[in-house]
Amino acid sequence: MGLTVGQIGAGAVAPWHMEGYVASPHVDRVVLAEPDEQAAAALYDRFGIIKAVEDDYHRLLDSDDISIIDICTPTDLHVDLAVAALDKGLHVICEQPPAITVADFEAMAAAAERSSGRLFICISQAMIPANEKVGELIRDGEIGEVLLAATLLFDDRRERMEDPHDWYGDSRRGGDALMTGGYGAVATLQRWLGPALSVTATARRTGDKSDDSVLVNMEMSGGALAQIGVTHAVSRDAPTDERRVVGTDGCLLARDDPEDEMPLVAFDEGMFFPIPVRAPPAIRQYAMKRLLCHFIECIINEDEPLVTLDEAGAALRTVLAARESLATGARIEMS
Repeated sequence: MGLTVGQIGAGAVAPWHMEGYVASPHVDRVVLAEPDEQAAAALYDRFGIIKAVEDDYHRLLDSDDISIIDICTPTDLHVDLAVAALDKGLHVICEQPPAITVADFEAMAAAAERSSGRLFICISQAMIPANEKVGELIRDGEIGEVLLAATLLFDDRRERMEDPHDWYGDSRRGGDALMTGGYGAVATLQRWLGPALSVTATARRTGDKSDDSVLVNMEMSGGALAQIGVTHAVSRDAPTDERRVVGTDGCLLARDDPEDEMPLVAFDEGMFFPIPVRAPPAIRQYAMKRLLCHFIECIINEDEPLVTLDEAGAALRTVLAARESLATGARIEMS
């Protein structure tokens, strides 16, 4: 008999998680917890793998049939849900960012340490094929010593950022551009280049609710300088994410753009060379599906995940250092 997953939350990222469970040969059923009847009905009608809907997540935690809890809620709710599930001995898959404070994340990690269940953080950028290839080329020294790296994410979330009833755009709930877009970008750069040693950040807003554009500069432990730019205020139908890495012997450019037929290219001596990698049209959904299937395999086979808790915690600490820099205007040295 296959696994039953209890998914908490039916927001924007919830369908991506459902696609992962549909793709996994080990998951037979999903029970959804969502108090918003309209959101729950829309997800239930779309995915036949959802066999029941509850309006109270406690029923999922108390179910004898459920072995995995998947948290797809606003960031500020993650810690209480994760700790409660782990203390019940359940496995937990949690959306990124994992928490809004280091203390909250450490509470989640401590709960996992004392639990028979395991905690997994959905840093789906790690499963984008172009990102995997960039990491491989850097490790193999194909572009020499890395000098600079930059990632730029731009999309249009202005309606949500300005909606007073939406958690998006509320920095107290982890809904600002730094957390929603910056966390995954930081995790990617640190995966390639090692942890940040120092951080400075600036931001701006086009509306009144919170920062919708942010720029973060980092000095990395491997010696490279890195920069992240995120804006949610661009008029655009689909998000675009670009990563450029400059080395002494060449450059790499990775792009997540549905209109781009060359998601990864190398530049050397004035020439550019496409590097073949898999690039499905919905690359973010594809990466999430791969990651969730990987996590399920790790649970079944008791394997270690490619995305570790140490990696998730390190990215959160860097993002929160950037938030401190925004508040103080100072350069923040990482301890």
